[in-house]
Amino acid sequence: MTTKLKTSAATILLLALLTASCTSQNAIPTPEDTTTQSFPDLSDLADQTTSTPSTTVTVPEPTLEEAKAEIEAFMHDENEKWHACANQPQDCDIERQLGEIHIGGQLEASTKLVEGLLEEGLVARPPENPEHDQYVIEEIEIRSPTAQTATVHMCDIDGHTVYRPGGAPDGTDLVVAGQVISVKRKAELQKTELGWRMSSFPIDVTFTNGDGCDQ
Repeated sequence: MTTKLKTSAATILLLALLTASCTSQNAIPTPEDTTTQSFPDLSDLADQTTSTPSTTVTVPEPTLEEAKAEIEAFMHDENEKWHACANQPQDCDIERQLGEIHIGGQLEASTKLVEGLLEEGLVARPPENPEHDQYVIEEIEIRSPTAQTATVHMCDIDGHTVYRPGGAPDGTDLVVAGQVISVKRKAELQKTELGWRMSSFPIDVTFTNGDGCDQ
């Protein structure tokens, strides 16, 4: 009996050792036993690849000569568009065409004049002599190249003939005005988001001939 008891105790001890050995081989690793793989920080590299160096572009301001040249170009455009409406008012898009060159009180005055020509059935034709259809810019007053207002002193020689087609008793054209005149004027200009516009165009003096610009 004693031998069986010793054998049984030995057997039990052997089984315990085998069980402990199997358990240690199949055990799930704890967090302390796991190896953590670290990756490099790429944030600095991302910042380097996505950032763009800032650049500052400096736009040079226009010179006084450039500003005056711009005004001269506008005055030429104004003269062309105004005569286009005054010569053939029936073909003039008053709001659009006059709005491209005039503003404020001058827009009201030129609109009223063209509408009056339409109501009276009047049109105009340029003179045969080109010297009787021209303007002379005598001086441009502007404080600085970036100023928003300017004054243009000029002389306008106008020899257009205003007439009513078929208005005479015999059916021919009735001439209403056809005398060559020269006018000293002072155009007040205002710069808008769309460019220069004429705000007023008062007459300083009128000469009943085409030689007034020489005086």
